[in-house]
Amino acid sequence: MTGFHPRPTLPRRAAMRTLAILAAVVFSPGLVFSPGLPFPLGLVFPNSAAMAAEAASEWSKSLKSAVRLLAGGANAEGVLRAGIEITMEPGYKTYWRSPGDSGLPPRFDWSQSENVGSITVSWPVPERFEDGIGYSIGYPGDLILPLSVRAINPAKPVRLVLALDYAVCQKLCIPATGKAAILLTPQATPETPRIAAFKARVPVDGAKIRPLEILPVHGPGDRLSLQVTMPRAGDETIEDIFIEGPDDWAFGRPEFRQVRDGQVTALVEVTDKPKSVNGAVPLVLTVRGRAAATESRVELDISGGRP
Repeated sequence: MTGFHPRPTLPRRAAMRTLAILAAVVFSPGLVFSPGLPFPLGLVFPNSAAMAAEAASEWSKSLKSAVRLLAGGANAEGVLRAGIEITMEPGYKTYWRSPGDSGLPPRFDWSQSENVGSITVSWPVPERFEDGIGYSIGYPGDLILPLSVRAINPAKPVRLVLALDYAVCQKLCIPATGKAAILLTPQATPETPRIAAFKARVPVDGAKIRPLEILPVHGPGDRLSLQVTMPRAGDETIEDIFIEGPDDWAFGRPEFRQVRDGQVTALVEVTDKPKSVNGAVPLVLTVRGRAAATESRVELDISGGRP
């Protein structure tokens, strides 16, 4: 991914909500650790024959979840494929890079890796969840985040080392950490099916976004008006739109006004923004469709209201 990358920080109101959630975890009587048990009872790790054939690190276990690294082969151009796998107890979810009104986005530390030139994390299209105080954005069930790794010296293996801070949530959010390491070899091999399956859920470029404008509304806040046309994929139904901006910008759930031939007119509440805004504002729009997902990068000119 190139160009503007939104920082996955929480807007001001979301940060306060997240602090309240984390405080509740500390005093929750439902979180019980059993002496002598390295991991809570009830968490079942996937154990299919396909997974057994994959090269993987050991599981790094937390209270309700665990994380590991997967090796996913290499392509003819020398790009090494890998994946971050997170497994959770039933009923739990983890968060997208922009977690919504509450939650904690994953934080990746690759600083202990060897022979790594660059790492790109791909994000499968997320879901939106009501949480009683707003909504959060993330993934239910098990998750693999596909990775594309380029080596400094392509002729030598890469030692990929991850330190991960993340969170899983049911009724309460539970902060978690994980550490994993794996060796990636440069020999060209097919991509493993499970990583490929999650990569197929990563949004592609292609939604047409126009016009895009800020509309004044009665009462507090502004609304963003946009028209989205999905590329033809057999079923152009649009299910949700996630909007990311720079720090101190936050957006609500879209209100769809018109749906016809793959084109949607939507109004999105601007729930948080800086006190003063000058010039163009870079935005990332992820459109979740029934048949496909797309990601578009636009600039909103506040003075003119158009990209």
